[in-house]
Amino acid sequence: MEERMKRPKWMSRGFARISLLSLLMLPAVSCTARYQDMIRERDENIQELEASLAGLRSRDRALANENASLKAELARYKSKVQAAEASMKRPKASQGDPLASFRKKLNESVGAKDLNVRYVNGRISIGIPNRVTFASGSKRLSPEGKALLVRLGRFLRNRFPGKRIYVEGHTDSDPIRKAKGFRSNRHLSAERADAVATFLIQKAKVPESRIVIVGFGPNEPISKANKALNRRVEIVVAN
Repeated sequence: MEERMKRPKWMSRGFARISLLSLLMLPAVSCTARYQDMIRERDENIQELEASLAGLRSRDRALANENASLKAELARYKSKVQAAEASMKRPKASQGDPLASFRKKLNESVGAKDLNVRYVNGRISIGIPNRVTFASGSKRLSPEGKALLVRLGRFLRNRFPGKRIYVEGHTDSDPIRKAKGFRSNRHLSAERADAVATFLIQKAKVPESRIVIVGFGPNEPISKANKALNRRVEIVVAN
């Protein structure tokens, strides 16, 4: 019985060969799996690199667009600067009178062509000669001055709503006579400014909250040759 159960030699050798072959194939199978993992990892890395490259290209396009926009803005700025410089270099005569239109409307509304309209520190100033509003050494308004201030107050109220208005009194440099009741030219200029401001408030209905009174005396002359021009009240409209 034992003799019949024994395997033939060729069969034993076959099993041995199969076992040996299996052992030899194990590293190959393992290498194949590892190789597939490496390929998969490589493909994933390639995808990540391609995504990063796409992001870099997108940012590069955005930076290029921003650079083009900045260059265009710089060109516009340079153009404005050049235009401003060219404008500053033009002769003043070619620029015309920036107050011409304002003077025309003022004359049409007030009807007083002897008002001195000018810019003072960037603000419009309307100078009223004292010969129109006050007698010499007096703070009492003349009838002509009152009529003028009614029209001027209406013009200021409509033309500059909400703007602050400075009423500035000015005199010449001649010493004042104490007999007239004023301590100094500055005192006289302040009293005259107050008289004009009070009239504008009461008769021309300019809101009192908008008016500021200043007395300069002889300290702000506009003419050295003609002292009469320095005796004035100026209405200055704030910016």
